Amino acid sequence: STDLMYFGQSPYGVGNDAAMTYANFSAQFTLKTLTNTHIFVGNGSNVATDVAMSGDATIANTGALTLANTAVTPATYTVNGSNLFAVDSKGRLTSASNVTVTAVPSGSAGGDLSGTYPNPTVAKINGVALGSTTATAGNILIGSGTQWVTNAVSGDATLGSTGVLTLANTAVVAASYTVNGQALFTVDSKGRLTSASNATVSGTLTWNDVSGTTQAAAVNNGYIISNASQTTVTLPATAAEGSVFAVQGKGAAGWILQANTGQVIHLGSSATSSAGSLTSTNLWDSVTIVCVTANTTFAVTSVIGNLTVA
Repeated sequence: STDLMYFGQSPYGVGNDAAMTYANFSAQFTLKTLTNTHIFVGNGSNVATDVAMSGDATIANTGALTLANTAVTPATYTVNGSNLFAVDSKGRLTSASNVTVTAVPSGSAGGDLSGTYPNPTVAKINGVALGSTTATAGNILIGSGTQWVTNAVSGDATLGSTGVLTLANTAVVAASYTVNGQALFTVDSKGRLTSASNATVSGTLTWNDVSGTTQAAAVNNGYIISNASQTTVTLPATAAEGSVFAVQGKGAAGWILQANTGQVIHLGSSATSSAGSLTSTNLWDSVTIVCVTANTTFAVTSVIGNLTVA
């Protein structure tokens, strides 16, 4: 028959399952329609089935596929605790221009920022783009408003590229510090303590035991006379106003406080001659004097015993 077709086998002695009429063929193989924006997907029986795309994506009849807003879990990625970049619900990189990367040393575990990034200039240290900022020798990062800026150290100090900070000569006001009119120490223009070894303080005494029979007195010193023989303590030729001296008896024969030529010691209304002296009369006699005119004039401020003024 002209409307009979055979597939795969001879028509002679073959059952009807090997044959298909033209009508059946036409019904099976005429072009099928597909719903707008649907796709063919093989089902469990391996039959192409018309279905709509759903779940995390949809597709347009132009072939454009759109991810759903819930397709990707948004996340922020960090390096050593600092935000590096964020990914939105569609897997897109976001907020890269606002990334903050702080204190990430090269080579540290999980924080090596060396190497190549897709866009290394978008990562910033509070607004200063990595990869686009030159590190100038001696400059430092300083907070300015809500950002870091790079500036050289200036004013009262400079900073070298090795981290050495140098105070300017005008960083500190040089000054001398005094007590009771006497220099205690000085500070230079860099704040360094100077001349401390030469400091003297009026009104305070350093006590010394004298075992011999002669002693040259020094300013702001006191002398305990231990020798059994009479001991002479001689004032210095130079003494600033406010300098203090003292003698305390202990030895059996007592002591003499001797002035130099041009020097006078006043005890109340009495005064020694030039290069005169005060002499103890008792084992425990003592005297304290102060220079009232530099180098030349001294006055007794405290006395125990009956001293001889000569």
